[in-house]
Amino acid sequence: MARGLAVRPALLSTSDQRAARRLWPIAGTGAPQSGVEFRTGRGASGRGRGQDALWGDMLELDVHNESGEVTGSVQFDESILGEKVRKRLLQQVVVAYLANRRQGTSSAKTKAEVAGSGKKPWKQKHTGRARAGSKRSPIWTGGGVAFPPKPRDFRKSVTKSMRRQALKSALLSKFRDEEVTVVEPLVFDAPKTKRVASMLKALKIDGTCLLAIKGHSAMLHKSSRNVPKLRVLVAGDLNALDVVNHRRLVLTREVIENLAEVVR
Repeated sequence: MARGLAVRPALLSTSDQRAARRLWPIAGTGAPQSGVEFRTGRGASGRGRGQDALWGDMLELDVHNESGEVTGSVQFDESILGEKVRKRLLQQVVVAYLANRRQGTSSAKTKAEVAGSGKKPWKQKHTGRARAGSKRSPIWTGGGVAFPPKPRDFRKSVTKSMRRQALKSALLSKFRDEEVTVVEPLVFDAPKTKRVASMLKALKIDGTCLLAIKGHSAMLHKSSRNVPKLRVLVAGDLNALDVVNHRRLVLTREVIENLAEVVR
């Protein structure tokens, strides 16, 4: 490699990547050796995507107030969420969340369980009618069900580390799809649904939205519970299902500054 050459890690061969790691083992800790300049993603913005984000990026996100105006910015280290979105693990955990919500109490009776006589309705032959052996037959009105549902347990078990990694992948997908909005801390002294609806309109959010706040706020929950397509969660209750089930993710400044502790 020539001295002073700007190289994107995604374009390096495997052997060159190993050499690059020996030259510059930790990204962002100093200038690269041998005059090699590593750039990730979109150049100076540092918002790498896919293979370009080989060592992770520092994202600089705008912070908005309730009127939708930009009041500042906050930096976020995307590397704490992992290097890639683990789609198969994310799908497995989401299916487990949905399965664990099922009650599994549906039930119907077989022809052995339904009430009725066991006597043959009429003789087998010479009646001109179709042969029948029992009035409890599944093809008769009032008869049993051929293959009825029975109470069962749909629960699927996932480990704590699987849930944590799935949450990281869900959050990482939101950041990479640019579906995350950061707002100033929300303080409500009294319930005011109009205030929450106006904030979402100012932020140009018209679809499903998940709002993550630092701590429980009874007034904020009362203000948002009548807003359609909006769900409010405390940061500690964030999970992969709720993140992927909403199109937009709104985080307060306090939450994104402490997101590393949330996903730990």
